[in-house]
Amino acid sequence: MPSPIAHAIAGVTAGWLVDPPPIGNNRRILLYAGMGAAADLDLLFGAHSGPTHGLGAAIIVGIATWLVLKMRGSSLGARTACASAIAYATHTLLDWLGTDSSPPIGIMAL
Repeated sequence: MPSPIAHAIAGVTAGWLVDPPPIGNNRRILLYAGMGAAADLDLLFGAHSGPTHGLGAAIIVGIATWLVLKMRGSSLGARTACASAIAYATHTLLDWLGTDSSPPIGIMAL
């Protein structure tokens, strides 16, 4: 399994490709890093590779990000929300490409 650092780096890379932050804006970089590693928060509840590791969860994260940005009156919008969803989805991709020997074996991406 990829490490949390690898998940964060993949999230930053994907988010940056979709919605590059202005120079010096570390908040979006941290957002993308957090999105890349966030799916493993299910470990706090004793479950892993469950619903948080699916593409549906990535879509929900993108919608939630968009709603939060709109409620805060942020100038960021759909592009940042899409970048967040894609950054989150990199977690599923990396887990899918890695070796998983813990039950349940594999991930349910769909």
